[in-house]
Amino acid sequence: MKLIPFHKMFAETVMDWQLDPDQRRFFRGLDRYMTLDECAEFDKKFTDLFMVVENNAVIGMASAKLVCKDVYEIGVLVKSELQKKGRGTWIAKLIEDYLFHVKQCRSILIYVSKEHGLNRVCEKDLGYTFAGMLKSFTFVNGQFEDIFIFQKLR
Repeated sequence: MKLIPFHKMFAETVMDWQLDPDQRRFFRGLDRYMTLDECAEFDKKFTDLFMVVENNAVIGMASAKLVCKDVYEIGVLVKSELQKKGRGTWIAKLIEDYLFHVKQCRSILIYVSKEHGLNRVCEKDLGYTFAGMLKSFTFVNGQFEDIFIFQKLR
Protein backbone atom coordinates (compact mmCIF):
# COMPACT_ATOMS: atom_id res chain seq x y z
CA MET A 1 0.00 0.00 0.00
CA LYS A 2 1.35 3.44 -0.89
CA LEU A 3 0.31 7.09 -1.04
CA ILE A 4 0.37 8.90 -4.38
CA PRO A 5 -0.15 12.69 -4.53
CA PHE A 6 -3.54 13.60 -5.99
CA HIS A 7 -3.64 14.36 -9.72
CA LYS A 8 -6.56 15.51 -11.86
CA MET A 9 -6.55 12.09 -13.58
CA PHE A 10 -8.25 10.81 -10.39
CA ALA A 11 -11.20 13.23 -10.80
CA GLU A 12 -13.64 10.58 -12.04
CA THR A 13 -12.84 8.32 -9.08
CA VAL A 14 -13.52 11.20 -6.66
CA MET A 15 -16.72 11.98 -8.56
CA ASP A 16 -17.95 8.38 -8.11
CA TRP A 17 -17.02 8.29 -4.42
CA GLN A 18 -18.85 11.51 -3.54
CA LEU A 19 -22.07 10.00 -4.92
CA ASP A 20 -21.70 6.82 -2.82
CA PRO A 21 -23.77 7.14 0.41
CA ASP A 22 -21.13 5.12 2.30
CA GLN A 23 -18.49 7.71 1.41
CA ARG A 24 -20.43 10.93 2.15
CA ARG A 25 -18.72 11.41 5.52
CA PHE A 26 -15.40 12.07 3.79
CA PHE A 27 -17.06 14.89 1.83
CA ARG A 28 -19.00 16.34 4.78
CA GLY A 29 -17.46 19.81 4.38
CA LEU A 30 -19.13 20.23 1.00
CA ASP A 31 -22.59 21.77 0.76
CA ARG A 32 -23.30 20.19 -2.66
CA TYR A 33 -21.97 17.59 -5.08
CA MET A 34 -18.92 18.66 -7.06
CA THR A 35 -18.76 18.77 -10.84
CA LEU A 36 -16.07 16.81 -12.68
CA ASP A 37 -14.01 20.00 -13.09
CA GLU A 38 -14.29 20.69 -9.36
CA CYS A 39 -13.24 17.09 -8.62
CA ALA A 40 -10.11 17.69 -10.72
CA GLU A 41 -9.27 20.59 -8.37
CA PHE A 42 -10.26 18.71 -5.18
CA ASP A 43 -6.70 18.81 -3.82
CA LYS A 44 -6.93 22.61 -3.41
CA LYS A 45 -9.23 22.06 -0.40
CA PHE A 46 -6.48 20.29 1.54
CA THR A 47 -2.90 20.89 2.59
CA ASP A 48 -2.07 17.38 1.34
CA LEU A 49 -4.28 14.94 -0.57
CA PHE A 50 -3.21 11.45 -1.58
CA MET A 51 -4.73 8.56 -3.45
CA VAL A 52 -4.04 5.18 -1.84
CA VAL A 53 -2.86 2.46 -4.19
CA GLU A 54 -2.62 -1.26 -3.51
CA ASN A 55 -1.64 -3.77 -6.21
CA ASN A 56 -1.81 -1.00 -8.86
CA ALA A 57 -5.46 -0.22 -8.01
CA VAL A 58 -6.79 2.89 -6.27
CA ILE A 59 -8.46 1.75 -3.05
CA GLY A 60 -8.92 5.01 -1.17
CA MET A 61 -7.88 8.55 -0.30
CA ALA A 62 -6.03 10.16 2.58
CA SER A 63 -6.15 13.87 3.34
CA ALA A 64 -4.38 16.22 5.69
CA LYS A 65 -5.54 19.74 6.37
CA LEU A 66 -3.56 22.29 8.36
CA VAL A 67 -5.82 23.48 11.19
CA CYS A 68 -3.32 25.80 12.87
CA LYS A 69 0.44 25.89 13.29
CA ASP A 70 1.77 22.31 13.45
CA VAL A 71 -1.73 20.81 13.93
CA TYR A 72 -3.35 18.77 11.15
CA GLU A 73 -6.75 17.14 10.69
CA ILE A 74 -6.66 13.89 8.73
CA GLY A 75 -9.31 12.05 6.76
CA VAL A 76 -9.35 8.52 5.38
CA LEU A 77 -11.61 7.06 2.71
CA VAL A 78 -11.62 3.38 1.74
CA LYS A 79 -13.65 1.93 -1.12
CA SER A 80 -16.93 0.51 0.25
CA GLU A 81 -16.17 -3.10 -0.67
CA LEU A 82 -12.79 -2.96 1.11
CA GLN A 83 -13.99 -1.47 4.40
CA LYS A 84 -13.75 -3.32 7.73
CA LYS A 85 -10.60 -5.17 6.67
CA GLY A 86 -7.97 -3.00 8.37
CA ARG A 87 -7.04 -0.93 5.33
CA GLY A 88 -8.34 2.32 6.83
CA THR A 89 -6.10 1.77 9.86
CA TRP A 90 -3.06 1.26 7.62
CA ILE A 91 -3.91 4.35 5.58
CA ALA A 92 -4.24 6.42 8.76
CA LYS A 93 -0.83 5.15 9.91
CA LEU A 94 0.72 6.08 6.54
CA ILE A 95 -0.61 9.64 6.59
CA GLU A 96 0.28 9.98 10.28
CA ASP A 97 3.87 8.87 9.59
CA TYR A 98 4.09 11.36 6.72
CA LEU A 99 2.84 14.24 8.89
CA PHE A 100 5.04 13.51 11.90
CA HIS A 101 8.24 12.85 9.94
CA VAL A 102 7.99 14.98 6.80
CA LYS A 103 5.80 17.89 7.92
CA GLN A 104 7.12 17.84 11.52
CA CYS A 105 3.65 18.39 12.94
CA ARG A 106 3.08 18.16 16.68
CA SER A 107 -0.59 17.11 16.78
CA ILE A 108 -3.04 15.22 14.58
CA LEU A 109 -6.83 15.32 14.87
CA ILE A 110 -9.33 12.80 13.53
CA TYR A 111 -13.04 13.63 13.32
CA VAL A 112 -15.17 10.47 13.50
CA SER A 113 -18.93 10.23 13.14
CA LYS A 114 -20.54 8.75 16.24
CA GLU A 115 -22.71 6.61 13.96
CA HIS A 116 -19.74 5.25 12.03
CA GLY A 117 -18.39 3.31 15.02
CA LEU A 118 -14.67 3.93 14.57
CA ASN A 119 -14.08 5.09 18.15
CA ARG A 120 -12.36 1.86 19.16
CA VAL A 121 -10.12 1.89 16.09
CA CYS A 122 -8.96 5.44 16.86
CA GLU A 123 -8.22 4.70 20.50
CA LYS A 124 -7.00 1.09 20.53
CA ASP A 125 -5.51 0.51 17.08
CA LEU A 126 -4.16 4.00 16.31
CA GLY A 127 -3.37 5.27 19.83
CA TYR A 128 -5.43 8.47 19.74
CA THR A 129 -7.12 9.93 22.79
CA PHE A 130 -10.66 11.28 22.96
CA ALA A 131 -10.55 15.10 22.79
CA GLY A 132 -14.21 16.07 22.61
CA MET A 133 -17.52 15.87 20.80
CA LEU A 134 -19.38 18.19 18.43
CA LYS A 135 -23.16 17.73 18.73
CA SER A 136 -25.14 17.66 15.45
CA PHE A 137 -22.03 18.95 13.70
CA THR A 138 -22.53 17.53 10.23
CA PHE A 139 -25.42 16.69 7.94
CA VAL A 140 -24.88 13.37 6.12
CA ASN A 141 -27.43 11.36 4.15
CA GLY A 142 -30.36 13.40 5.43
CA GLN A 143 -29.44 13.34 9.15
CA PHE A 144 -27.45 15.43 11.58
CA GLU A 145 -24.61 13.46 13.17
CA ASP A 146 -22.49 13.95 16.27
CA ILE A 147 -18.75 13.96 15.68
CA PHE A 148 -16.08 12.63 18.07
CA ILE A 149 -12.68 14.31 17.99
CA PHE A 150 -9.56 12.21 18.64
CA GLN A 151 -6.05 13.58 19.03
CA LYS A 152 -2.52 12.27 18.95
CA LEU A 153 0.43 14.32 20.14
CA ARG A 154 3.94 13.81 18.94
